[in-house]
Amino acid sequence: MKCIHCESDARLKDRSGGKCPKCGHRFAFEPTTDPHKVADGLFNGAIQAVSGKGELFFTERQLYWEFARALKRKQLPGCALGKKKKLVGTEPLAPPIPHSTFVGSYLAKWVDVHGRPEKLIGLPTTPPPPVPEELSSYSFDRALIVEGAELAAMLVANRFHFENNCAILSKDRRYPIGATFETVKQMLGRNPNLAVFAVHDCSANGMELASMLRTESWFPDAGVRIYDLGLRPSQIPPGERLGVPGTSPAQVGAVGIADADRAWLAAGHEVELATLRPAKLMKAAYLGFSQVSQYAGGDVWIDSGYGYYYIDSGYPIWGSGADMGGTVLDGGSYDSFG
Repeated sequence: MKCIHCESDARLKDRSGGKCPKCGHRFAFEPTTDPHKVADGLFNGAIQAVSGKGELFFTERQLYWEFARALKRKQLPGCALGKKKKLVGTEPLAPPIPHSTFVGSYLAKWVDVHGRPEKLIGLPTTPPPPVPEELSSYSFDRALIVEGAELAAMLVANRFHFENNCAILSKDRRYPIGATFETVKQMLGRNPNLAVFAVHDCSANGMELASMLRTESWFPDAGVRIYDLGLRPSQIPPGERLGVPGTSPAQVGAVGIADADRAWLAAGHEVELATLRPAKLMKAAYLGFSQVSQYAGGDVWIDSGYGYYYIDSGYPIWGSGADMGGTVLDGGSYDSFG
């Protein structure tokens, strides 16, 4: 096993004390006793992959799914993980471990030995300062509504809002926290040409986000354009599905979606938005903005008939795992499929 600090090989008999025999740093994991044979290099590789080699902030759920992908690769060496299968009608690959096990048995050990990952971000616990009165009279060109508060905080930490003149709010109304949420909502209401974009889990419940945004508490004005960027089943490239296989049928309330997508969702299958790395999620949202700016409908927008549109992006927007590159884990090639 390689030490992530000095990169020297530490044989089992030399690391019996749980430390690197060369540099003295502790190991967080011992692959010979771990049920999934996890070594420090595998966990570190997941951190490097999800953060774009330390460049981007990420959430705990994003790290969990990245780690789950690494374990899946370890279980199925050389497997394309569904690469040649059709997406719709096939089940997602279940993660090897639940989130609670990841937090208690892996993340906690890593933090104890190596410290909290620098770019791991959580939801702020205190409200930001009030928006200055002179700024509250301004607005934004766009609003991006995301599935959860942690993902919204991640996008802001990575300055996505600043680079795209875009307000970012969460579906659960927990971000921005405190009174800032309503202040930002009021600022958005001042732009008669506002475009609202939604990104959500690939699930029956997630697919209802766009219609929810047309209700009175969000953007009831029919002049405000609402675009659903995904995730939908047909947008996830084959081989990149790691989620929850359906165990019981689900009610699909969303309208205007393809029959094949509806059948997949109705089976109860789910793929979290958090399975996407920050770089891929931001790229997808940015390209969705660009498509709306460049095209006036046609084959690009699909009118739901209920006051919002789906962006008919398919794979080009959401890309493939190979687009994001690979990371070396314990001397092996790790080409993420998510």
